[in-house]
Amino acid sequence: MAQGASIMQNYRYILTDEQLEFVGEVARFGAKEVAPRAKEIDVSNEFPCDLFRKMGEMGLFGAYFDGEWGGSELDYPTYVALVTEISRHSAAVGVILSVQVSLAANPVSAFGTPEQKEKYLRPMLSGEKVGCYGMTEPDAGSDFANMSTRAVRAGDVFRITGNKIFITNGSAADFCVLFARIGVKEEQSKRHGGITAFIVEMDSPGFTVNKIEDELGMRGSGLAELVLEDVVVPAENMLGREGRGFQLAMNTLDGGRAGIAGQANGISLAAYDQGVDYVKGRKIFGKPLSSFQNTQFKIAEMRAKIDASLLLTHHAAAIRNLSGAESMYSRKVSEAKWFAAQVVKQVAADALQLHGGYGYIGDYPAERFLRDSVLIDIYEGTGEVQRTVIARHIFG
Repeated sequence: MAQGASIMQNYRYILTDEQLEFVGEVARFGAKEVAPRAKEIDVSNEFPCDLFRKMGEMGLFGAYFDGEWGGSELDYPTYVALVTEISRHSAAVGVILSVQVSLAANPVSAFGTPEQKEKYLRPMLSGEKVGCYGMTEPDAGSDFANMSTRAVRAGDVFRITGNKIFITNGSAADFCVLFARIGVKEEQSKRHGGITAFIVEMDSPGFTVNKIEDELGMRGSGLAELVLEDVVVPAENMLGREGRGFQLAMNTLDGGRAGIAGQANGISLAAYDQGVDYVKGRKIFGKPLSSFQNTQFKIAEMRAKIDASLLLTHHAAAIRNLSGAESMYSRKVSEAKWFAAQVVKQVAADALQLHGGYGYIGDYPAERFLRDSVLIDIYEGTGEVQRTVIARHIFG
């Protein structure tokens, strides 16, 4: 399917003509500059700094942010479509975009002071600086309340000690939206008491970044472990209110989950397109593989699942634009993220199966799509977490 027709099919009833034009421009950038690099990024596991800068120059990191700080003032469904189109060509580059916007820039935009926005938000939106999000710990992923990273106040600074793991963009980041627990009082050691967000500069003394080298998929996304040993952070770098880090984190993750659903849809579309192209060209028993009914049925099922996931994702994104719909959005985006995660694993596996033995080797991208699909159901809230959120909205 021609690229323009694909864009129209996927977003025509969601985006305006002007938004479609921009998404098409980004899709062409993805095809021309990201796609030829996708295998190289996966094999080398190196963060693509040049592509990051180009995305900044195009205004992708500006997404839905205020123009006062260099934002592009797009709406949320357009941003999700951008993540989808970049992810069709490289899931790693897609998640770099999503993390920069949803997890790093978004909380600074939503909770930061004007000074913080000038110093940290503006260069993130332009692509001058890389941001990351430091929440997950070795013993505190989904169990956010078990966070052990500590921040101790000493006059007009905090001293932070702790360990963060599986941090996307971490190996290339300039600063991190990082969560730590303030104080040692008994009441603050329970649940979410005392958890606070900070903007921490990665070149601070005592801050060590250990790149993670051997991940299954999303290779090249800068995955890292962060180790902080008595890192001094100015009190003015506290993000939001003291002790309100849990609420800030949940607000941020809700915003990010639509982007991850969009990323899943991008991988699904890529796997589907590759599968269709392959079965059209592959002959078996003297006939194109696409002429067999079981192949046609498999392709039909893949397309229907992808379309359902696209619709659910963009429904959630559209709700996020509505004032006063926060509770509804929280449920819808969890539905979208969970569903898209299931679909991408199924579609990627089906696409590999269509390739037969060739799908198992690196000559075709089918095996990369399958590897990349696995992480969707884990990060920014596991499938179990998403179903818990949905069930709480249903049952109270």
